[in-house]
Amino acid sequence: MKKVIFSLLAILLLCRSVFLCSPVSAQRAYFKFSTPLGNEYYGYELQFPDNTLSSIGYRKISFDIGLSYDDANNVVSTPGTLSAKTLRLQPSATQNIFTASSTILANASVVSLDPNADHVLTSTPTIADGSAGALLYLTCANNETHKVTLQDQDTLAGSNLQLSASTRDITGKAPLLLLFDGTDWVELTQGSSSSSLYKIMTDPGDNYYITPANCTDSYIITNNGAGAARTYQIPNADTVGLPVRVMATDAYAINLDPNRVSDQIEGLTNNPGDKISSSGTAGDWIQLICVEMGKWREMGRSGSWTDAN
Repeated sequence: MKKVIFSLLAILLLCRSVFLCSPVSAQRAYFKFSTPLGNEYYGYELQFPDNTLSSIGYRKISFDIGLSYDDANNVVSTPGTLSAKTLRLQPSATQNIFTASSTILANASVVSLDPNADHVLTSTPTIADGSAGALLYLTCANNETHKVTLQDQDTLAGSNLQLSASTRDITGKAPLLLLFDGTDWVELTQGSSSSSLYKIMTDPGDNYYITPANCTDSYIITNNGAGAARTYQIPNADTVGLPVRVMATDAYAINLDPNRVSDQIEGLTNNPGDKISSSGTAGDWIQLICVEMGKWREMGRSGSWTDAN
């Protein structure tokens, strides 16, 4: 392959010399060479945009490489395009995540992480810079039992991550696709093997803090097995569109208390920081949505939910 490329370059340089030494009246001098290499075709073009051959500093040389397949998997020479039935990205070596201060290296388009425990990364930047336009598919092994949590730039200053939520948990079943815009890594999408299904969390304990990850991972927090009234802390209203879903499966009251006292559950409370309480009836449920910074709104509910402050 290298010998062929070197031969082609030699031919191009020879043609350049011929064009420079010979008078040309046309606006464009054109040279094209294509040859099959196994099942591949390559096309090369050498172009001069004008016929002023004395000033070679402004000469332009362009190379068009074309490779495409038809439906019968036969190679078709198509200069200027590159297509194939599959695209394969070479992953980097698995990267160990042993501490919260670990930095993820963007040394390939596919990076697999191997955490030795659940880690919320605090490194700044959390992912090393890439080149503008670079894509990064971030995942863990399919059988990995631990997760790696990334924090948005607004949550962790200097993380250089522009996420669609304040945090993102990376697992083998919830990979993250990012694009480097020249300054930050910007989230494009996060996958989940069960994204269309809700996940049910049994009673996590009194004063449990409902994390943003609980919300974005489609959890419904329940008081199943609580045996008494429960208070759950709802996350800071920092991410517009973030949902909180809570259901009383047992006949005990549930109190939803803003973690940040400046946040308000509008329409159900009188003042910022006030919590709301259910009636203590089994089947009561509510869904809150962050409608703007610092504000929650009821999106739907069943039963009575009232201001408890």
